[in-house]
Amino acid sequence: MASLRQNPRAPNFLATPPRSSGAHHSDRARDRAPSQLVDYDLYSTHGREPDWDRSSRDHIHDPPLAAMALNPQLAWPSQVDIGHVLVDVQAPPACSQPASFSLSLTPCNDPEDEDSEIHDEAAPTDLSGRALFNDVIKTLKRHSGPKWTIPNKASPAGQLAKYARLIPRVHGPFLDMGEVVQKGMLWENGPPARWDRPEPSLTPKQKDRKAHELQCVKVFQWLKDNVPYFDELVPHLAGKETEILMLGRFLDSHARQARATDINNIKKHIAEYFDPVMLPSGRTISPPTNKAQRTNKAFFGWESHWTAYQLLSHQAVEEFDANPKEFLNLLRTTTDILIDHHDNPTYLYAHGEYNPDKVDEALCQGEALLRALRCVYTSPSSAFEPAGKKAAGRGCISQIYKIDAVQPTMIAYIATLYRNVLTSSPKWEDKDGAFNGKLFYQKIVDLFTGPTIAEERWALDTLAWWNSRVYGSPISGSSARVGRRPGHTTRSQDEILADQRHAAAQLVPPASDTPQALAQSDAFEPSASGTASAEA
Repeated sequence: MASLRQNPRAPNFLATPPRSSGAHHSDRARDRAPSQLVDYDLYSTHGREPDWDRSSRDHIHDPPLAAMALNPQLAWPSQVDIGHVLVDVQAPPACSQPASFSLSLTPCNDPEDEDSEIHDEAAPTDLSGRALFNDVIKTLKRHSGPKWTIPNKASPAGQLAKYARLIPRVHGPFLDMGEVVQKGMLWENGPPARWDRPEPSLTPKQKDRKAHELQCVKVFQWLKDNVPYFDELVPHLAGKETEILMLGRFLDSHARQARATDINNIKKHIAEYFDPVMLPSGRTISPPTNKAQRTNKAFFGWESHWTAYQLLSHQAVEEFDANPKEFLNLLRTTTDILIDHHDNPTYLYAHGEYNPDKVDEALCQGEALLRALRCVYTSPSSAFEPAGKKAAGRGCISQIYKIDAVQPTMIAYIATLYRNVLTSSPKWEDKDGAFNGKLFYQKIVDLFTGPTIAEERWALDTLAWWNSRVYGSPISGSSARVGRRPGHTTRSQDEILADQRHAAAQLVPPASDTPQALAQSDAFEPSASGTASAEA
């Protein structure tokens, strides 16, 4: 028989929000099994009866809801008292084998310690070639399981797990590593036959598919270039479908665990990262003081003003401010208001810095976003510390992987995770109604790759802003900005000259002033020597 012991880190209150008939905004919690909102550890009791820990449960006088799903003999309450607020609770459907309900519950470990356990560097090995390949595959088979933990972190398999955790943090949260390994092997000797034809002959759908495969190949090449031993494994994977699938599942498992770790860390601290905001009406929005409302996703999304405000764009703030209750009810119950990835949520901007006439001003400089990035890359304890201060303990992600500069993909990764945490969805999802997380992530990355000088300067300035606040240095890739220049300016003469030439190129000369027109005019006649000379 299975029993649930309450995790001391979990909220003490359980609730499901009011049901709503709307189907457009999927971030609100509706039609959701109560177990999805519970953060309890699942332990085997080897036949003992459930042991309810009531010591820290001040307001709930019934067994935890998730545990009731495991034992249909327990009476399901119609309401749960959450800090003097009664919330309706709906019992799950009857189940002939209630123990199977535990499949939706996962062990709750402290996510902040997981990365510090994989700090070991690769250890030298006498194995090479096929012997190395066989050893890695044997290790993966031996330790196959829910978390696929490799005890020896310095071994070849342990290093694969270590760098798999880095992949979503530098390549995005939506990669399927199984597909990366399969496509990488498929392209190992050049483009497959189906892509060996001129680009113009491809349909739009085929072009998108090819671009996706090339992205997988790019990540596969990154694995070969950066992960110890991986390049030696690739030749021996050829033709071995079972091993290719196993390696892909292994890498994907650890990449997903890393993403889950980052989401959990942000979720635990997100209320701390949000500064109170005063709306035009004078109404102040602050994070809640109640622990359940600060951490339980049932209170997130459109259920609370502080999360709703961050999910909205600045264009929507005025309408939200006029009547928050009515506006949020519209979002829950109708499709009249479109919330998608084409608008920038308020958390992307520094407080009070949004300029409707210059939308990219202070974009990607939100205080909460900065704190969330530091939470993930330089440890949760560093979020409010001076920039560049090293984390205590065995090492943060930046130290483990020697990351010393913020990249656009890191900003986009945190922005995407942060939005997922703000919603009331109990799990990671790439779509939320009309909002497409993949396109949102790519949109932010693309902000830093614009072709014009103005876009390039914005990207350099924004990355310098990030690096000065995360690592204590304004260095951004190959560009560095250290203070102002003499003459009270931040611009170099190279930048000024480039701007002037760009501006001059935009000015098309009148037809009469072109060289062709001058050559045909009376004032421009050929000389006796055959060269052109102008009359005095």
